[in-house]
Amino acid sequence: MRWFFNKFSRRAITQVQIDAGARAEELFVQEMNAHEVMVERIDQSQAGFKQYTASAKAGIKRGDFLLRNVRHLEVEVKCLKLRSGDHGDYFMISEEDWCKHQNMLDLTASPDLLFAIYENVNDHPREGSLLMASMAYLKRYEQPWQRASKGMFFIPTRHMKSASTILDAVREERRFRKRFKKSGKN
Repeated sequence: MRWFFNKFSRRAITQVQIDAGARAEELFVQEMNAHEVMVERIDQSQAGFKQYTASAKAGIKRGDFLLRNVRHLEVEVKCLKLRSGDHGDYFMISEEDWCKHQNMLDLTASPDLLFAIYENVNDHPREGSLLMASMAYLKRYEQPWQRASKGMFFIPTRHMKSASTILDAVREERRFRKRFKKSGKN
């Protein structure tokens, strides 16, 4: 197994993990297209990242996609192993990634980031397993964002929703805001 050291991170990852993530991103685009969502891939090149790093005072990380017709939400797609514990099923995410995403939200004054997580089964995203969670939502709750082990946190699946549930909620919020503004109730 060949290991790669991410020069922007202190973590090593395997080519298998990189490939699983790429497959999850492809599946995500297909699923969003089925929901009539305009998906734009975020440039991850060093040149495209330079404008952000010049202003950043701490490590930052961009999501993988923007959902253009869903509040321009930024989405980080992951393909992670589903784990079980005393408090139910959960996914583990690195504290470093979480903090870098938060730094990017702060830098760009963006309101939120969605985690789109597929269950990793034999190094492939399991179709139909997509669950999503808003970073802002998770931050409101102490429980889902507890340390699982050194440098890792867990996100219980009970705090995650299906893509259709999340997308419908965001779209309904936008429709509500438009109706509210039209009625003159600012």
